[in-house]
Amino acid sequence: MDILFLLTPGFTDSARDDEGRKYYCPDSAFLEGVLASCPQLRGQLDIRHVGYPRPRRELVELVGEAHQGCPNLILDPAHHGLVDAARFQRFGDRLHTTDTRVIVDYLAERHGAMVAHFSGGGSTRKNAPTSIDPLVAARLGFPKTRYVFLELERRWVCKSLPRELVKETVQISDRYVLGSNLRLREERSLSGQAPMLRLSRKVDVDDSTRLISSVYLQEPEFALLKAALAGRDLQKRRHRLRGPDDVILAVDEFDGPLAGLLLLEAEFTSVDDLRRFEAPWYAGAEVTSDPLFSGGNLAARGLPPRFGS
Repeated sequence: MDILFLLTPGFTDSARDDEGRKYYCPDSAFLEGVLASCPQLRGQLDIRHVGYPRPRRELVELVGEAHQGCPNLILDPAHHGLVDAARFQRFGDRLHTTDTRVIVDYLAERHGAMVAHFSGGGSTRKNAPTSIDPLVAARLGFPKTRYVFLELERRWVCKSLPRELVKETVQISDRYVLGSNLRLREERSLSGQAPMLRLSRKVDVDDSTRLISSVYLQEPEFALLKAALAGRDLQKRRHRLRGPDDVILAVDEFDGPLAGLLLLEAEFTSVDDLRRFEAPWYAGAEVTSDPLFSGGNLAARGLPPRFGS
């Protein structure tokens, strides 16, 4: 069964105001109206409501941390052959979309809902998700894009940690495997949640775009690989921040030889969002195009000479 995630209305957003105003998601409200107008959909979809705060664990488990925006339609794998996959994003073996126009088109075509009559043929959302070019992926060593994730990211040296915006902190230990594009990551929550252990292959397409493929591990598997793989280690605390719904913001606070370095990372779901994003008040110099601030180079070379300049 297809799963439709919607934001529960009546949430607050302290990043936007400190008066406790109640908000609703316009796109989720639009789809609630579609469900009210086409009541048969409630028997054809698994409709789930999630809260505004991130991480939204149910979504993360299904489509990954970078794609927990709402509304979010996750297709039943049995329906993949019935759609144009280019209109959807892929995470693992699931196709999904946060584009409201794609969602309503799919509901009409697949589930017999009424057809949306957008004025002038427009959409309720501005940007379609960015897709993976299979030729580029193959050139970079990913012959199949089915299990490849596209990361769109910008980075800034952070002036200070905005502690009032922190919603979750995790401890991260990375090992960058020598002679490869592999990274072994151990991520442990400070609140006692289950760890995230994975082996990833990351390759840059350009300064702000990279392709990632990951294998998630159990504790014995992680220990086996950690003992077998030689590499350079990096320790940091990642502070996930409240911010715009379609942008993932986090500040990495580094330990050990990199102590004192704070890096702000922003992840996006479209190139348009990436280009249009305005750095928040706590961001300093942008270092997206400086390879010395990549994780692998920080582990290998230490603090860049320009740090603090």
